[in-house]
Amino acid sequence: MSKNKKNSTIKSEQGRLFSVQNLLSLLLLVIVTSIAFSPSLSNQFTNWDDPTYVYENPMVMSEQTQWKQLFTEPVSLNYHPVTMLTLAWNYQRAEKADGKIDPYLFHLWNVVIHIFSVVLMFLFVFRLSRSNWFVSFFCAAIFALHPMHVESVSWISERKDVLYVLFFLLACITYLRFKEKESYVWLALTLLFFILSVLSKAVAVVLPVVWLLIDYYTARKIHLKQLLFKMPFFILSFYYGWKAYSIQSTEAIASSTSISLFQQFVFGSWGALMYIFKFFIPIKLSAFYPYPELVTSGNIPTEYYLGFIIWPLTAGAIYIGYRFYQPLLFGILFYFITIGLVLQFISVGSAIMADRYSYLPYLGLAYPIAHFLYDLYQKKATLKTPVYATTAAYFIFLSISTYARTQVWKDNISLWSDVINKYPTVEVAYKNRGNYYGKDLGKLDEAYKDYMVLKRMNSKDTKVYSNMGNVYGMRQQPDSAIWCYNKAIALDPNNEEAYINRGITYSMMKQFENAINDFNSAEKIKGLSLSILQNRAYTLLAAGRYSESAKDYQELIRLKPNDALTYYYSALAQEGSGNIALSKQHLQQAISLGYQVDEATRTRIIQK
Repeated sequence: MSKNKKNSTIKSEQGRLFSVQNLLSLLLLVIVTSIAFSPSLSNQFTNWDDPTYVYENPMVMSEQTQWKQLFTEPVSLNYHPVTMLTLAWNYQRAEKADGKIDPYLFHLWNVVIHIFSVVLMFLFVFRLSRSNWFVSFFCAAIFALHPMHVESVSWISERKDVLYVLFFLLACITYLRFKEKESYVWLALTLLFFILSVLSKAVAVVLPVVWLLIDYYTARKIHLKQLLFKMPFFILSFYYGWKAYSIQSTEAIASSTSISLFQQFVFGSWGALMYIFKFFIPIKLSAFYPYPELVTSGNIPTEYYLGFIIWPLTAGAIYIGYRFYQPLLFGILFYFITIGLVLQFISVGSAIMADRYSYLPYLGLAYPIAHFLYDLYQKKATLKTPVYATTAAYFIFLSISTYARTQVWKDNISLWSDVINKYPTVEVAYKNRGNYYGKDLGKLDEAYKDYMVLKRMNSKDTKVYSNMGNVYGMRQQPDSAIWCYNKAIALDPNNEEAYINRGITYSMMKQFENAINDFNSAEKIKGLSLSILQNRAYTLLAAGRYSESAKDYQELIRLKPNDALTYYYSALAQEGSGNIALSKQHLQQAISLGYQVDEATRTRIIQK
């Protein structure tokens, strides 16, 4: 094709791209998507990763953007600095009141990024399908409205999902433009969006493989030159993939070593099949899908072997696609390329699958279906109305399902209650709901009920017993609290929180030496923290070990120079250790900072 003819073709496609039909379609998608996800804007934070990612993360909570830390330190066993950067920007601009942060801006960004990606999905498929409006609209609508995608959008911690897909789609669009125009400006943009996608979520390392798939689909062949041309991208993919694996392998992957290789293959196969099943029938959706309990013989329940069906089905689809129907070949390969890394062939964590993993891969399922429906009514015009009507009905069903599903993510109670209703043996659901009842709402009886369920399950999670001990402590049952902390420490001798809380409980029971030993043990685990200092200093004071207490309070004053209570207790410790001058000075400082000192203490110290 001559250059002039090629440019003419590109201009013609651009004209069709921005046709009235396309613009109205995009407007409809934006409006319906906005309505479907509107409940998200009033949702709260959850206690599932949101503390780690946002409101307990010093890098995010800093008033100044911590560029170096954000780009060098992993978070929750993931390296995604661009994601963390956007969360930090949200935090700096979010409304704050009474020490709490309003989650509205975080949810708004997730929804807006998702809507932008819906538009990009339409544009990408429009170019890929050679300006096929129906295929583009169908794929964009599936991406926009499928309830399996609610987890990616309505969960603040999944900012990484919506962000990586945004840049992933941009990289695919600019790659197609580069193939059309052969301009290095488009190549540079492709490289930029590729890097941004990988730095948003490491699973984007598969992007160069997707480009090869696009090459084959659009030209029916792959040249050696195309492979060599992409080598720098593959090198970057390997680097970031290895970086992500190195971060996760020490903890996340090691946590599932009890699962054999054969069992991993069974679970991976079952997951691949179940994602396809839930594409067509999105029922029993959950924030958590547990591994099955092994039957008495130690084998996997029989129904999980149905996952093996996926392989002959896939082989058949690839053969049919290769010989007769290229959209099917593209779709099935796109699905497995983009979902392959998160299938549990290498078990990571305690969930067998997750809704969020379908966010981009479902394009691979939607694309051949859309082409099939389009070809169906093109061959037989009388089928056009039934196809349109059935498709519209399905999208209405998806929209309603998504609207309802976003409300499940409203808060911790609705989220974890939904998991418990569907999977009553999921420990993390009881743990997180119980922790929210006790720590955040002060509903100790409700928290107690959840932790009693976990106790009956004989949970092996150290945090379960640590949290249970906190509930017993708030219920004024110190002996039961001590039992729980002992259990937590037995399960994990490095559970710093359990040592601190057991120390606090011992201190309240006036077993000061035991308390001090626990605070010292906690310090050995992770170093000296503010919590350890505060509790140990007070316990040393109560135990009459004034010199040691005074030393801790001096360090606390350095860390919290404007805390009146610290100065008051320091004055008492200095008095006990015989340093009257410093005692008077700290007492006066406490008074000047607003602490109401009782008259007897004031008179006793001042008159010395």
